Amino acid sequence: SALASLYILQLAVMYGDHSDPDLLLTQISAMFLYGLRTFYGLLALDPVSGMLSTADHFALLQYNSTGDAKVVYPVLWATAEAEYPAPTFEQRTCRNASPVECSGHGVCQRDGAC
Repeated sequence: SALASLYILQLAVMYGDHSDPDLLLTQISAMFLYGLRTFYGLLALDPVSGMLSTADHFALLQYNSTGDAKVVYPVLWATAEAEYPAPTFEQRTCRNASPVECSGHGVCQRDGAC
């Protein structure tokens, strides 16, 4: 994520005590030699792609129209499918207005109308 990337850059600048791009790359590579423990878990760089990955397991939650948190990723643990794009606030308000969406007479639109 972008936040994790900024956090890693902040650590590299702080521990390396410089802002030279080449030295920062060296510092970041050294930080990832054995993995980097962060609030996201243990982060590592994929040796082939150079992409940031996590060695720890995590779950992605999304709140449904009734306000219940549902696991949407990883698929193996999913209790619901991810809804994308996320509903607008008007649409969420419409869905929460009655126990059955639009009182059973259609579906809530993005502008909140039934």
